[in-house]
Amino acid sequence: MKNINQILITILLLISSCGIPQKEFDELKTENQKLLADLEDCQFGADKLLNKAKPYIETKELFNSKIELKVLLEKHPGSNEAITAK
Repeated sequence: MKNINQILITILLLISSCGIPQKEFDELKTENQKLLADLEDCQFGADKLLNKAKPYIETKELFNSKIELKVLLEKHPGSNEAITAK
């Protein structure tokens, strides 16, 4: 009986100590959201999208350039790059 109580107490302590505190979880979640936004900007920033379309324009690949410029206009309609793209 004594062993069972010790085992139960040990299991209870292990279960209650698992996981991370809510404050730390919230901080990590906020940091993750910020990093995702930064990644989105790095991948689909207005300057990146315009620079991606320029080689297509120079080589007269109008279909591909139109696709890239459309993405630029959808994601950054008021940017200087979008004005240049129009």
